[in-house]
Amino acid sequence: MSDLGMRLGRLLNRRQEMVRPFRYKEFGEGSPVVIIPGLDGLTEFFADITPQLTPRHRVIVYYLPLLAEAQAAGEPYTVEYLAADLKSVLDELGIAKTHVIGESFGGAVAQTFVLANPDMVDRLILISTCAKFELPMRTRQVLRLQPYMPQ
Repeated sequence: MSDLGMRLGRLLNRRQEMVRPFRYKEFGEGSPVVIIPGLDGLTEFFADITPQLTPRHRVIVYYLPLLAEAQAAGEPYTVEYLAADLKSVLDELGIAKTHVIGESFGGAVAQTFVLANPDMVDRLILISTCAKFELPMRTRQVLRLQPYMPQ
C-alpha cells in the first residue's frame, strides 16, 4: 500500500472512532427548519442561507452520527438508523412538525425520515441527492469486517 493510502486509512480509522462533539446546533426563532448535511458533515455549505432563514425560522443544523456511535449502540450504520437518530433529536427539542432540507447523503436521510415520519414534515427540500443510497457490496463487506481489522 502506498504511503498516501496508509495515511488515508489511518485518517479514516480516526474519524470512525470519533464521536460528534454535538448532535445539532440551533439558530433563530420561529417555525423549525432542519438542515441535514452530507456525509462530509460540512455545514459551511449552508453558512450563507442560515442567516437568511433565522429571522423567521428556528434553524436546527443536524450533525450525522459517525460510524463509531452506531457501533457503540450495536446498530448498523444505515439511513434508517440516521433517520431514527434525527427523530430522537427532534423529540428531544419538542418539535412535532418541521421543514427538512437534505443535501447529498443528508438528502437520503431526509427522504427516509419523511417516509418514516410523514406527519412530522411540512416541506421537504432536497439538494444534490438521489432517491436511493445503497453501499456497494465491497463497502458493506468492509464495514462488517471493520471491527476485526487492525487499527
